[in-house]
Amino acid sequence: MKKFLKIIILSFIIVFILFSIWSLNPLGPMKEAKEILNSNNEGIQIENTSNIVFKPQKYETGLIFYPGGRVDPKSYSIFAEKLAEEDILVIIAKMPFNLAIFNSYKADKIIQDYPEVKNWYISGHSLGGAMAAKYVYENPDKIKNLILYAAYPAENNDLSNSNINVLSIYAENDGLANQEKIKNNKQYLPDSTKYVEIIGGNHAQFGYYGEQEGDNPSQISREEQTKIIIQNTLNFIKK
Repeated sequence: MKKFLKIIILSFIIVFILFSIWSLNPLGPMKEAKEILNSNNEGIQIENTSNIVFKPQKYETGLIFYPGGRVDPKSYSIFAEKLAEEDILVIIAKMPFNLAIFNSYKADKIIQDYPEVKNWYISGHSLGGAMAAKYVYENPDKIKNLILYAAYPAENNDLSNSNINVLSIYAENDGLANQEKIKNNKQYLPDSTKYVEIIGGNHAQFGYYGEQEGDNPSQISREEQTKIIIQNTLNFIKK
């Protein structure tokens, strides 16, 4: 019995070590994203501590962003800076083991830290988007605006009867959150949800972290896809 228990404990330790190595070696960031954090944008204050914060000189709107699974949060810096230039406070949440599933409620602390924000939006890419949807489902009184990037809510986080505003941006050549999955999960979002398809885009180009296993090649540049994402996000926020 003792020998069997030792085997179980040893197996657990090995699995935990392998998982830690895998999750703590995330995808990205690419050079372009790293340069943003080291840039000197006079109109924006950048903080890189418990979260990555892009703070404009004046703002009333805040956007919380949950990164994709096992993606370095710095990989979304270009996206965040462009929104901050439009007077939007952007907080990219750093997650335990780079997986939002381990802290889907992190938005609570962020909201508390910025009481001056009048209008909150929560968003996320891929797994991060699913966890952002989970947060909205569990906290309908705190955030009324959800933006999904190549993401959709789980069946047990059904938002179809909620009164929240939702924007869903997905890509034609996405090999992970493909069009079939987006279509099949529309039933868990409000009928008023606005959908935007990025023609020629793929999953990995929602950030600057390189290629991703299981994805399909993109037919447009990363810069072009980023521009489409930013423009549609701004349209939704400033509508």
